Amino acid sequence: DGFEFLRSPPPPAEKKPRASASEKKLRHLRPAERIALQMNSKKERLWHDHQMTTRQNADKYDQYTKMATDVLEEVLGADGGQVIIVPGSKEAWDERPSGRAWDLLCQRTDRKKWQDEAKLEHVASDKSFSSARLGAFELQAVFIRGGELRSILLHSKIRSRRWPSRAKLVRMLSAFARRDLVLTYGVRCTDGSLRSARVDDARVALAVEAGEDSGDGGGGERDLPLHGGAAELPSCTVGHLTVRAHDDWEELRKTLDFERLASTSSGGRLEVEIALQPTRRAFELPVTVQSATGARKSGVQVVAKPLGRRTELLTLRSSAEAVTDAAGVARLRWNGHVERVWVGLAGHAASGDGDEGDATVDTWPEPGTQLPRKDGHDVLRGVTLTFSSAPAAPPPPKPPPPPPPPLATALVFSFAVRCSNGSLQPVDVPDSRVSIETAGGDGGGDSLPALWSTIQLPPNASEFELKVAGGAPTDDWERLERRVETKSLRRSISGGASLEVVLDGSHRRFDLPVEVVDTRGEPQAGVKLSTLALGRRTAACSLPTVSTEVTDAAGVAHFRWSGHAERLMVSAREGRGDGDEGGETVELWPSKIGIAPSGPALRLTSDGHSLLPAVRLRVQPKAPVVPPAPKPSPPPPQPPVQEEEEGGD
Repeated sequence: DGFEFLRSPPPPAEKKPRASASEKKLRHLRPAERIALQMNSKKERLWHDHQMTTRQNADKYDQYTKMATDVLEEVLGADGGQVIIVPGSKEAWDERPSGRAWDLLCQRTDRKKWQDEAKLEHVASDKSFSSARLGAFELQAVFIRGGELRSILLHSKIRSRRWPSRAKLVRMLSAFARRDLVLTYGVRCTDGSLRSARVDDARVALAVEAGEDSGDGGGGERDLPLHGGAAELPSCTVGHLTVRAHDDWEELRKTLDFERLASTSSGGRLEVEIALQPTRRAFELPVTVQSATGARKSGVQVVAKPLGRRTELLTLRSSAEAVTDAAGVARLRWNGHVERVWVGLAGHAASGDGDEGDATVDTWPEPGTQLPRKDGHDVLRGVTLTFSSAPAAPPPPKPPPPPPPPLATALVFSFAVRCSNGSLQPVDVPDSRVSIETAGGDGGGDSLPALWSTIQLPPNASEFELKVAGGAPTDDWERLERRVETKSLRRSISGGASLEVVLDGSHRRFDLPVEVVDTRGEPQAGVKLSTLALGRRTAACSLPTVSTEVTDAAGVAHFRWSGHAERLMVSAREGRGDGDEGGETVELWPSKIGIAPSGPALRLTSDGHSLLPAVRLRVQPKAPVVPPAPKPSPPPPQPPVQEEEEGGD
């Protein structure tokens, strides 16, 4: 009411600068053509700015250009790409490059997002589109990936200072070749073969890892759709395959290495056979038995035998039997897969020719086949067996095999001591320390001694008690009493038997004297010796891994321990200081140094140690110690000299 809103006048419109004739010429061109024309104009101005050289061979440029064209056609085919020379000649800078590949590139780049001038300027400022230098020979692959225009430098003569290699060019262009992945499936059978299985694409998932130049950012994963078990692979090296579980196979997860598969295939077709693990699918096969008149028979025995390939989970082994019920139907049940099953009546020959008395049934259903279920079993299509007369009686049972001959009376023993690492060290046990007591039979419980590590067993002895005396100060084993059944003995071809007896190592005590002398044979006292235990040892061995002793006034050091060890390395490396490293490795097991129970025994010391042969080490004699020369005493101090005063009478 009474107020009037006044608007300010609009600002004057800015006058756009007039477009030049060259800009008007570029308006009707596509974005990619406009960039190429601008780049060629710059190169035309710079063509004569450089000093010409007389060492340039123009024929070589044509030669290697033809080589690049041949390689491109060889790797990618006639329609896989095209070689474009920029510039074609020094007089053709303003000419538009022609060819099917360039037209296709311009069409693909002529999209809405490429209309943005900022993006066009970014592409124009890329190093790969910079002006070429005179004498350069650069090979550059330009391609569309992920909706973006990309380029890769294949070779630069200025950088490498050499012409391109044909083998390297073939290897780099192979990355652009089309690769088709074809998947086939099979269920693993017991004979190692794969029975072909038809798997729907809906049950298969394939995730591929995007490569650096795939246009997906690199490092991510994306699902690759399959069509009939085949797919075109993008630029990727690894794929993760998942096959969901089915009634006939378990779920499978597998990693596919496409680079390794490509190295073993040819033509860009990667064929991969996927091995599926079978399931314990339950089946039921109804078998109807009737006479020639159609009357069903009950109480008839039906036999089934597997035929063809089968899985390792099949429970129908060599044969199965079932009896017809009151309705004249026998139901055969099993778990696992088998290709075919022969069924027949008991006493009927397995002819398998399809006569009325027997039949062969296909029992491995194709994936997707709907079968009725009963009591957790998939019921297969039944079969009817007809006979004109009563089936033949089953053959009489085979007589039981004759009882095995009585055990041979010659029983050969072998003895070994168990080491701490689980291995066995053979030992010789005197016959006088071995005896057996039979539990029955002709022996009547008598004690039987051994002779040449052999004992004569009674023919009908079922078991016996083995006794090995041990535990004495000179024994390498402990006492053993063990009950042995004769059926567990190992029989030989000659009719005898053998038994390996494992003993525990004893706490036998050992004393190893080590003498240390110099090169003149003089004993060396106060020499520090070190030992290192090597090889196997028993559980009762108390010898430390590293120990030290010092020689006494007679130049002898004693190393003592209990139990058994294999070797001991003795050295006088410490305590000398003159670089002498005298040492020796000693065998400690009595049987390895010729000390067997049947041979010469080791001498026992007064405190019950078995004295091993002494070891002598030679070292350099000690250098005499020269006392240092006494320092000269300082001269006595001189009294100060007093000066006389001048003067006279």
